[in-house]
Amino acid sequence: MTLGRLYALGRGVLLPMGGFVTGWVAYRAVEEKGLIDESYLRQIRVGNLKLQLYLQQHVFPVAFTDKYGYSEDSLKMMIERLGREGGGNEEAERWTFEQILRECDLPGQIAWLEEHVSYDIPYFYIADIFNSWCILHRSLFTAETGDKRQGANLSQWGDNNDAFASEVLCRGVVEKALNRVLPYDVAVRALCVLAVGHTSNAKLLSQIISPSVILERYEAYLNDLERRNMISGDSISSAEVAAATLELLRVLNVASVHRRWIPFWGHASTGPYPIASQLNKEMWCTCLGTLPAGTTKLCADATLIFADILSEMFNCQGGTRQLDMDCGGKTS
Repeated sequence: MTLGRLYALGRGVLLPMGGFVTGWVAYRAVEEKGLIDESYLRQIRVGNLKLQLYLQQHVFPVAFTDKYGYSEDSLKMMIERLGREGGGNEEAERWTFEQILRECDLPGQIAWLEEHVSYDIPYFYIADIFNSWCILHRSLFTAETGDKRQGANLSQWGDNNDAFASEVLCRGVVEKALNRVLPYDVAVRALCVLAVGHTSNAKLLSQIISPSVILERYEAYLNDLERRNMISGDSISSAEVAAATLELLRVLNVASVHRRWIPFWGHASTGPYPIASQLNKEMWCTCLGTLPAGTTKLCADATLIFADILSEMFNCQGGTRQLDMDCGGKTS
């Protein structure tokens, strides 16, 4: 390559690239040190989002945008939100993930979660996103009534909303849970929302995650709380986690029930509790034979009946009961 071509390459490619990198590094340094006013930073972010929206609408190929870009509605929502924050209120609070999700309808929530769960290298705040989503749909795995709900929940038990049906989300949450990207107290509640939200999700989950794995992870969760002397739970109460665990197992059991209508044709009938054969009796009695305080108030009647029947099948002492203490007798 001649000297002239090298010079042309440097002037046409390397110089602009170097200038961009230098400018970006300087901008990030100034931003992190707080040398730029917050309102000006907000204007820059709004400008960047508007530029991205324009490029996605008029420049980038549709296939590229669908794979790597945000949806048009998401960009417009972020632009609107930042614009509201800059409308003269210098002390406007930063929106939480729960507030962002609440602004979306259910299909929008599912699409946003599918996008995050599909990343090979997940964002560090992915657990916060799913925890916020579980809070919004808490009524799907708890049975609280009265003032405790305060109208905050967006879904009710038994809705079977088609918008909940998502193979991508089911597989993604299971993968992130098994790889410990999502902690158990978040993962089990998210899986419970999906399973209760639509029967197709429950069917799929019954095929891709074993009830024994759920029980093992629950035992590990309890042992971790005991080790840290946080029996009542970390940021999420252990009673809520126990209620979600029981409800998830109950729904997976229902999804696994099979009845053979024609004699000697097809798979044999499973009986009403096929999940029992997949669970460790001693582990069940240790972890779910005695429930954390407050759990029974969160569980629906069907969930408590399910727990009692399995405890009787496993010969747990006294059946499933609640004490004002942790699941005693756990071993690491």
